[in-house]
Order: sequence, then structure tokens, then C-alpha cells
Amino acid sequence: MERLTVAFTGRLEEVMKAELEKSEKAVTLGVRRRVAFLKETLRRQVRIAGLGEGVAKAWRDRVYPRGGNSLDAAGVVFSKAPHIVEAFDKGQ
Repeated sequence: MERLTVAFTGRLEEVMKAELEKSEKAVTLGVRRRVAFLKETLRRQVRIAGLGEGVAKAWRDRVYPRGGNSLDAAGVVFSKAPHIVEAFDKGQ
């Protein structure tokens, strides 16, 4: 078994708090980037399908928590015109 030796300067509580804040920021940024990528991918697909710019721009995204960072960050991509997207998806 290998041993790991760690040394830090300062109070453990302060070091851990700073690490937690960095981790929360990293997780939230990752979620934001993936959600934005998904939204842009869906918009591009709608444009390629010829459904128009209005339907493409109906895609929205939201990342939670809305006003900060969290290790539990989550995101959702949704359409303001779900009936149009559904009709296209079903070929109607």
C-alpha cells in the first residue's frame, strides 16, 4: 500500500471551505456549458430541418441553482413551442 502525505498552509477549515467553493463553481460551470451545448445543438437541428428561426429560438435552458453555485447543480432544456416540436417528432 502506498502512503500519501499532504501538507497545507493555514487552517484546515479555511482550506476545505475554499476547495468546496472551487468545486461548486466547477460543477455549476460544467452543467452550464453542457446545457448551453445541448440547446444550441437542438436549435441547429431545427434550422437544418427547415422549421425556421422562430422555432429554433423557442429552445430555452435553465440551470439551477439560479443565483449561485452548487455541487448539486442541474439543468434543463425545454421548448416554448412543445406542440410544434412534438408534431415534427411524430411526423404530423
